[in-house]
Parts: sequence; C-alpha cells; structure tokens
Amino acid sequence: MSANKRIRLGMAALCISAVLAGCSHDSARDGASEDIFSVMSGDMKARIAARRAARAAPAATPAAPDLEALARESLKLNPGPVIFATRDGAPLPALMGMIGENGKMRTYASPKQESLILRADLIVASRGLGEDMISADVGEVSPLIHGRKTGTAARVIRIFDGQGVERPIPLSCAIAPARQGETYSFAGSTWHGTVMAEHCTGQGFDITNSYFVTASGEIPTSRQWLSPKLSYFTIQTLRP
Repeated sequence: MSANKRIRLGMAALCISAVLAGCSHDSARDGASEDIFSVMSGDMKARIAARRAARAAPAATPAAPDLEALARESLKLNPGPVIFATRDGAPLPALMGMIGENGKMRTYASPKQESLILRADLIVASRGLGEDMISADVGEVSPLIHGRKTGTAARVIRIFDGQGVERPIPLSCAIAPARQGETYSFAGSTWHGTVMAEHCTGQGFDITNSYFVTASGEIPTSRQWLSPKLSYFTIQTLRP
C-alpha cells in the first residue's frame, strides 16, 4: 500500500472514530439537541411562512394626498392668485399661479410651463398639456352659468385634429341648476352657492361641465372638459 493511501485511510479512520464517539448515547445531550433543533425548525418555518405571506399579500395602497395641506403650503409660497388644476385620474393636482390678467381673462401657469386661460373662471384655452384646447367661445353660456339661470346656448371649442389642423366643435348646451343651497370649503375658505350643470352635445360629443356658483357669480370650483385627449379638469381656487 502506498504512503498516500495509508495517510488517506488513517484520516478516514480518525473521522469514523470521531463520528462514532459523537453517536454514543447521551440522553441529556439528545434532549438539548432536540430542543435546539425544534426551536430552529420552528423559527425557520415562521420565516418561510412570513415570506410567503409577504409575497401573497397585495401591495400597500399609498395614502391619499392631503390636498388641504398641499393648499396651505402652496398659499405660503405664492402671494398672488393660485388655483389647483387636477386632470381626471391624476394622483395630484397641478399648482398654477396667475402670470397674466386682462379684464376677465386670467392666465395661470404651473412650474412646468403648463397653462390654462380662464375667462371669468371658464376655461377658454390651454397650452403645454398636449392636444390642447386652442380656444373656446363662451360668451353665450357664461351669463346663464354665472347668473345661475336655466336656458340653452351655443358654445364653440377649437382643437387640433390628428393632422394638426384646427377643428371647431360647435356645441348646443343646456344649462340648469343641479343642486341648490350647497356649501363648499377648501384651503381655509367656505363658499355657499348652487351647483350648475352645463350639458353640451354636437358632432358626436357629449360633455357635461359642472360649476359651483356663488350668489355673486364666483366659481370657486368646477369640472370642465378641455379636449378629447385631455378630457376633464377640476379647478379649485386657493386664492382668488
């Protein structure tokens, strides 16, 4: 037998002896080992179960934004007239400050250079939002909305079509009070008024705008349609 084989066999014998010695019966040691392995096994099972539960559990729903808190911070940072503009389905509103005023026309812009142009609180144009409202004629519907009256009037909205050509959308609008004696509170202010509904149809479009109108004709909040792509925006006045 070669020297290398003898060394390997000798080492194997030592290992076997050590294993046999460790296998000699010791009830106390056996009990302790069983306890240790039992705890380890239970701990491992608990960890596996926790991992499986974590994988199976639905993702936590993010907390809804506190719009009142956002409004308060926005008012601190912006000394002039400020609005929130929230597109339907958007998680957060766009903060817009007034950057221009000409009579009843006001232009509000966000830090991203997205802008809305309002005529006495009615949206008449947008810029920088993508597939914007080019312009809108609201001269006929405005007196009915601001006066909280019932009637019909024409409205025209202009947009770009798929080829970049300006397309007018003539609409016939029915306007009437939807709810009276309402109260609306936001950003530390409270208004009392009537919710006015404006239902417009024409050229395959069916649009319903809504406005909270005070006795003096103010509109502190509204939901208005801009274009086929942009759909509806909710406008909230933080500071008029």
